[in-house]
Amino acid sequence: MKLIKRFFVMIFGLLLLSCHQTPPQQQPKKRVKKESQTTAKGLEMLTKEELLKQYQNVYEYQEEDSEQLLGVTVINANKIKFYLATKTLPCDTEYHGVAIRRYLDCFPTIEKDSLKELPKYQYIQLTAYYILTLNFTDEYKEAKISYQPIPEEETDCAPIEAILMTKTP
Repeated sequence: MKLIKRFFVMIFGLLLLSCHQTPPQQQPKKRVKKESQTTAKGLEMLTKEELLKQYQNVYEYQEEDSEQLLGVTVINANKIKFYLATKTLPCDTEYHGVAIRRYLDCFPTIEKDSLKELPKYQYIQLTAYYILTLNFTDEYKEAKISYQPIPEEETDCAPIEAILMTKTP
C-alpha cells in the first residue's frame, strides 16, 4: 500500500513540475515586419499583378503617399487566406496568413460605418501581438481593415484603417 501511495505522490509531483514549463513549439511567435526598401536581402512586397495571380479577390486603396493592397482567397465557409501590404511613411508592413470567420449575428452591436452596408463577412486573425479584422460586404465587393495592437500602443507601422478598399476587376 505504501508503494502505491509513493508512486501516486511521485507522479503527481512530476505533473506539477511539468505544468509550469511551456514546450518550445507552443511559445508565441514574434511578429516580423518586412520593410521593402530597407531589408538587407532586398525583399519586396508582392505587387498588384502578383496578388491577382495568387488570390481570388484583390482590393486596393491608394493616395499620394500611401498604398494598401489586400489579396484574399476563400478556403472554406469559415477561413480565408490573405495577404495585406501597406506602404506608408515611415515604414511598410505586410501581414499574411489565415483568418477565421466571426459570425456577426452573435454581435448585434456592430453598426454601419463607411461600408455601404453592414459587413456581411468578418474574419479575424488573432496573435499575441495584434488583432487584425477583415470586413467584407456581400459578395466580397468591398473590404475594410481594423487593426488593434496588443498591448494597445501607438505605432506608426500599422495597416491603414477606416478606409474602404475596392475590389479590382
